[in-house]
Amino acid sequence: MEKLPFFICPETLGCRLNQVESESLAVLFSLQGFQVHVSPQEPDHTILCIVNTCTVTSKAEQKARRLIRLLLQKFPYAVILVTGCYAELEGRTIETIDSRVISFPGKKKDALKKLPKLLYQLLEKNSMRLTDSYIADVSEILQFLQNTDLDSKKDSEMFALSTAHFLFHSRATLKIQDGCNSACAYCRIRFARGKSVSLPVTEVIRRAQAIEDEGFAELVLSGVNLSQYKSEGKNFADVLQQLLDETKKIHIRISSLYPESITPTFLKVAENPRIAPHFHLSIQSGSNAILNAMHRAYIADDIVSVVTALRNIKENPFLGCDIIAGFPGETAEDFEKTLSLCTDLRFTGIHAFPFSARPGTEAAGMKGQVPQRIAGKRVAMLQALAKEHYKDYLAYWDGKTLFAVVEKYTDKPQVLTENYLSLPFDCNEKDLQGKAVIIKVQGNKAELYKNNFY
Repeated sequence: MEKLPFFICPETLGCRLNQVESESLAVLFSLQGFQVHVSPQEPDHTILCIVNTCTVTSKAEQKARRLIRLLLQKFPYAVILVTGCYAELEGRTIETIDSRVISFPGKKKDALKKLPKLLYQLLEKNSMRLTDSYIADVSEILQFLQNTDLDSKKDSEMFALSTAHFLFHSRATLKIQDGCNSACAYCRIRFARGKSVSLPVTEVIRRAQAIEDEGFAELVLSGVNLSQYKSEGKNFADVLQQLLDETKKIHIRISSLYPESITPTFLKVAENPRIAPHFHLSIQSGSNAILNAMHRAYIADDIVSVVTALRNIKENPFLGCDIIAGFPGETAEDFEKTLSLCTDLRFTGIHAFPFSARPGTEAAGMKGQVPQRIAGKRVAMLQALAKEHYKDYLAYWDGKTLFAVVEKYTDKPQVLTENYLSLPFDCNEKDLQGKAVIIKVQGNKAELYKNNFY
């Protein structure tokens, strides 16, 4: 299809779910003939910016507002369509920023799959020109889509924004679960994304096979809470095994796991060499008192057992974790338990962030709110620890060979190894972006060892 003289600018904040949803929309616009760029250089021809937002912290919302204002300034004729979790919960507030800003509820985001065709039809009706009524016309289209009822009885309809083609990523992502049935005291996401829903097993397999057929070397499985995956009588470990059975050689990476999802069945499945030796655990704290106040479903000893089990099935896997520092009531002793746990278990990647009181959550009204200054210092200590652990982890793999995917192949090519090492790639061979290779770790960079892995 001949490209239209109009640009679409997708901007994504937050989780991997948002990333794959934005990527899917970008592909649909591209197939409809629009030019899709993250940073269009044609401000007068950029007619739509799509901002997919996050509401995990107040800083995430502040970042979204700053981005919206920047886009308004940069693209004077564009409609700024804001969707995602922040838009679901604070849509009216977002629309007060400017008349060109239109919010679209995150829970109805899948209805946006129809937007590219409808926008094309609008432009076609107007002889491919932007009329004075363009903003009002787009608003009317979006209102129509908001009122479109998705078939809630068909779980696959809740996963409409999915693609086997990726414009901006060298590794494919498949969303197989959304929402959450837990009630963690600090979390607002369950309000924004609703109860847990799962992509049917048969559809998971079909979509994964389509991605493999497109030549992708790695598939990342994502969800809000993969431990709550349930479809056709199967849980997450079951669908993981079926994926291995019904795909050929594509490697599978798991985006994030709750400790309770690391069952004996899961461990047996995860031993397969096609499962990436990289596990990111949502643990949040190492203090039992804080875990209890958070309403988490495990204690610190469970985390130790899980990490020990994961290390037993893979050679020195990359282990990451999420930590909230400064949760209400967290004493210096509580934090020391978290720091000691992370030290003893040698987490290589620690995503630590200060507690953010989210409206409508139990934790926002709890006593013992920790000053941000103290929470910030605790985050810095965890980040320093992770930096030390990463250095040791990289040294362990120095001189060894690893499966990797070439992610960037420009002036500074980059690879991501199976165990989540992002390394500069010293290679003169062309056209390797997105390809599976075997690399040898040499210090803090990767050298090509074998390029015909498949």
